[in-house]
Amino acid sequence: MKRGSVPFLPPVNPWFVRMAGTVISARMQKLIIPFLLIFSFSVVAAQPPSVAFGLGLETNMNARNGYALGSMVKIDGEIGKQFALGVCLGLSRDLSRFVTIEPAAFFRWYMPVLRSSGGGLFLQGDAGMSIIKDNSEMRYSFMGGGTVGLRYAFRSGSYYIEPYVKGGYPFLWGIGIVTGCRF
Repeated sequence: MKRGSVPFLPPVNPWFVRMAGTVISARMQKLIIPFLLIFSFSVVAAQPPSVAFGLGLETNMNARNGYALGSMVKIDGEIGKQFALGVCLGLSRDLSRFVTIEPAAFFRWYMPVLRSSGGGLFLQGDAGMSIIKDNSEMRYSFMGGGTVGLRYAFRSGSYYIEPYVKGGYPFLWGIGIVTGCRF
């Protein structure tokens, strides 16, 4: 080998051009990679993402005895036509001494049943934490659950109303309604 020359190195194929242990030929790479890029950009450009902001009221089991009344603020963004990601902040209080704050993130799937522009029947998974104040004592707990609801978008598509039922830990159950707008 001559001084200053680089020894021959085999071509390095990135992970996305390997399929089931075989290497895709250079010609196929030239066809597949541009197709995937064009397809991914067209999917994103087909529908601009919409963001929704909502305020809600609910009743739940965040109480030692009986039930609690609460409110919430919710922000979510659609991912494609069937999914959404969001965050919510709930505050509930029983009629005596419990105050619960629940910051959470959620993932929502709009089911094909009753699907309409800007809404429809959905299943949602929630995860976050519960900050519980019982008189002067503060406690922290994991919060997780599932929600079933129906987002109904009004004719303009900008405003919606969303009744829901939820179950999980530590609140056991909850029922409420959210109203808001989409941007």
